[in-house]
Amino acid sequence: MSLIFSNLVVVKIVITKIIAMHNFVTKFRIILEITKQIAGNLEK
Repeated sequence: MSLIFSNLVVVKIVITKIIAMHNFVTKFRIILEITKQIAGNLEK
């Protein structure tokens, strides 16, 4: 029983880290798009 419980805890931690990385990548892409727009406006 404790082995199943510990596996569930590990799975929950891994899923939490995956979600955190996804959120980080999403925010990074938004910042990258804003930076591209600013750079494009400066060229004009």
